[in-house]
Amino acid sequence: MLQFEQPFLLLLLIPIGILIYLTWKQMSLPYPAFQRYLILACRALLFALIILALAGTTWAQPVSRQSTVFVGDISASTGSQRHFIEQWISNAIKHKRPDDQVGTTLPTLSPRPTQTIPIWQRDCAWQPLSCQPIASDTSSC
Repeated sequence: MLQFEQPFLLLLLIPIGILIYLTWKQMSLPYPAFQRYLILACRALLFALIILALAGTTWAQPVSRQSTVFVGDISASTGSQRHFIEQWISNAIKHKRPDDQVGTTLPTLSPRPTQTIPIWQRDCAWQPLSCQPIASDTSSC
């Protein structure tokens, strides 16, 4: 759906359109008719795009699917809650809709994740959290 932040600015299309037409009619350059119409079209398109940009034109589409990334903290301070974390994430994945995308990651001190289920892999089975680093190469997914 096409939306405008400042719809009143679209009213500028009227006077600008008239101005473009009048200057085109008074153009006395020795161009063939095709080139004069091309000049008119280019000017009109240029000013229309400028006015649409000033009006804050956006294209909005409704989204029915959801993407979720779960971050599981398995540090020593949360050791007693590890089973609860795994169970909570598993239940959430069971209740996802078919279009929804799910991913998990574990925070670590290193910049690479220790375990990741890619968000683009839709039908992934939940794997319990592991302290063992796995390869970050997701080409096999």
